Amino acid sequence: MLTLLIWLSQLDYLRKEPDFTFCLFHRLTGLNCYGCGFLRGIAACMQLDFKAAWDLNKLNVITIPLIGWITIHGLLRTEQKRYVPNT
Repeated sequence: MLTLLIWLSQLDYLRKEPDFTFCLFHRLTGLNCYGCGFLRGIAACMQLDFKAAWDLNKLNVITIPLIGWITIHGLLRTEQKRYVPNT
């Protein structure tokens, strides 16, 4: 997970090359799907460029905070399971 975060923070999200996409749907059809620009939007948020994240994909406003909440909630839940008080 840490490797993914480091890679995302180094991603050049402003690259304008037409073939720069990870989306299989976009590669096959040339059309944008609902997830197009999401990964680059996360990279933009990690570099505190929220306007670029908005421009890349409008759904980043909803999904990025949701992913953050799910991650933090999962980590807290893991810690609670790990801590077992002596009874």
